[in-house]
Amino acid sequence: MKIRGWLVCLFFLQALGGCTSRAVVPPPSQAATRSLAVETPALPPTTTPSLPAAMPGPTGDPGVITPKNAARLVELRQLGLGYQTGTPLFTPDGRWLLLPASTGVYRYDTANYQAPQRILNVPAREPASLSPDGQTLAIGSRLFDIRGDEARELSAEAPDVPAALKRNGPAQVARFSPDGQSLGLVYYDQQLGVFSRSDGRLMYTLAGKWFDYSPDGRYLFTQETRDDIQHVCLYEAATGKLLRDWTAERAHFVTGDQLAVESAGAVRLYDLSTGKAVQALDGRFAAFSPDGQVAAVIVMQELRLVRVADRGLLARIQIDLSAIDDASLKYSPDGKTLAAVTTDLSCCGGYDARLALYSVPEGRVILRSKGGPQVFSPDGQTIITSETAYEFQVRSTRDGAVNASLGGLTAPVTGLVFLGDGQQLVAATYGDSPSPLLFYQVENGELLRQIPTNINAYDYGLAASPDGRLVALAGEIWETGNLKALSGLTHKMVEHSHLAAHGLAFSPDGTRVATGLLGGNLQIWDIPGERLVTEKIVCEETVFSLAYSPDGERLALACA
Repeated sequence: MKIRGWLVCLFFLQALGGCTSRAVVPPPSQAATRSLAVETPALPPTTTPSLPAAMPGPTGDPGVITPKNAARLVELRQLGLGYQTGTPLFTPDGRWLLLPASTGVYRYDTANYQAPQRILNVPAREPASLSPDGQTLAIGSRLFDIRGDEARELSAEAPDVPAALKRNGPAQVARFSPDGQSLGLVYYDQQLGVFSRSDGRLMYTLAGKWFDYSPDGRYLFTQETRDDIQHVCLYEAATGKLLRDWTAERAHFVTGDQLAVESAGAVRLYDLSTGKAVQALDGRFAAFSPDGQVAAVIVMQELRLVRVADRGLLARIQIDLSAIDDASLKYSPDGKTLAAVTTDLSCCGGYDARLALYSVPEGRVILRSKGGPQVFSPDGQTIITSETAYEFQVRSTRDGAVNASLGGLTAPVTGLVFLGDGQQLVAATYGDSPSPLLFYQVENGELLRQIPTNINAYDYGLAASPDGRLVALAGEIWETGNLKALSGLTHKMVEHSHLAAHGLAFSPDGTRVATGLLGGNLQIWDIPGERLVTEKIVCEETVFSLAYSPDGERLALACA
C-alpha cells in the first residue's frame, strides 16, 4: 500500500530529522495531530561562527513509502545488534551462546566469541527459551529449528495460542519442560498457558506471573498474587491439577521431590511426596547447590552458605549495600561457583546492583563488581556478566578474569538523522544514563564515535543542519566536526524555557533552529547571535514535528 502526504512527512520528521521537499497539511478531520505553517521572520545579517567545512547538501525526498523500503527503514533504526531483549542462552553442549536482540537472534561460537552470526532475522521481542536438546528455540509462541546456519520456523508445531491469552500483549515468560514435550507461556495478565509440543494444543491454563518445572518434569509451581497476597501453588505438570497452595513470596525446586518455599524471612523445604516440611532455614532469596546439600541465603546484609541437613553455617560474605531489596543467587552447574546479585532500590526507579562471585571449594570471593550475571556455561567454567545492558563480559569462574567482551548492542534507538550527503547517520538512544548520540558510517554500519549526553527520554527531538555541521537533541546543539557543544546557546535556551524540545528543525542555511515544546510553545533561535527571534503559542498540545520549507520562509509543524 502506498502512503503519501503528511504521514510521510511526519514520519521523516520524527525518525530522520526533517522533510526536505514538502510538508502537506492534513485535512481538518485529522483531529489527533494538527499541522500548520508559520511564516518565519527575516534575520539581520550576522557573523557566522567558525565551523567545520561544509558537507554536501541533503539528499532529496525519499518519495513513496512501500513495504520494501519501510523494512529497510526499520532495519536502520536498529543499529548494530540492536538492544538486548532477553537473557543469553547456552546450548546444552556449550558450543554456542545465543543472544536475543531487537534485530534478531545472534549466535556466538564459544571457542572465541568472535563475529556473531545472525541466525534469525526476527526481532526477539518475546522471551526466548531453548529446548533441552538445544535444537528448538522458542520466541514466545513461535518455534524455530536452529540446527542450521539459519533458523527455520516450525509453523506446523507452533502452539495455537488462544486470543484470550494474547489480548493484553506478548508473552512475558517462556519455558520448555525438562523432556521438551511441553512449552509454558506467561502473558501480561498473569495467565500461564501450557502447550503440547506434539500438536500445539493448549493443555491447560493457570494463574501465575512466574513458573518453573521440577527437574524431573513431574511438577510445576506458579507464583501469583490474589487480593494483594502472594501465593505459591504446586501442580501436576501433566494435568495442571492443583496439589498445594501456600501464602508465600517465592519458591525454588531443590530436587525432583523437594520444593523450597520462602515466606516472612524463612525458607521451608517440603517433601512433595508427603506434603510435609522437612527443614526450615533463616533467610531470603534462597538458591541450592546442584546436589541440594547446601543453601545460599541472604540474611540481613550477609550472604550465607548453610548446610541443609543440620543448618550448619559454612560461610558468611558481607554485602556492600546499605539495603538489600532484591537478590538473585545462582550456582554454577558444577556447584563450584556461586553468583550473587544484590540490589538496593532507591527513589524514582533508581537502583544499585552489585555482583559477587564466590568460589565454593576455596571459600573465597573471586570477584566483586557492579552489574549482574546473565548465565553460566553448562560446564560451569564460564559466566556471562554485564555492567550495562549493552556489553557483556565472558568471565572465567576460576578467577573472574575477562576472556572476551560481547559488544555491538545499543540502547533502544529513539531517533535518527542523516548528516549532509547521507554518509553518516546519528542515532539518539534511550534507557541508560547518560544516553549517548551514536555516529555510524552508513556504508558498513561501523560505529565511528559518540557524544555522551545527560538526556534520557524517548520523545525528545533530534535534528541535523542541512550541511551536516550541527546536530541537536532536545535543545542541546553540537558541532559534528569536533563534537564541541554550543554551550552558550544551549544555556540561554534552557534558561529561557526550562523545557526540552520535542520538535526540532534547522533552517536551510543552518543559522536558525526551531524548537517545539510542551504547551504548544514554538521558539525560533538565531544560532550565530545566540538569541531568541520568535516565540509563539501555536496549539494547546505539544509541538512534536517541525520542518522548514526549502526557501526557509515557512515552517510546518504538527502538534499532538
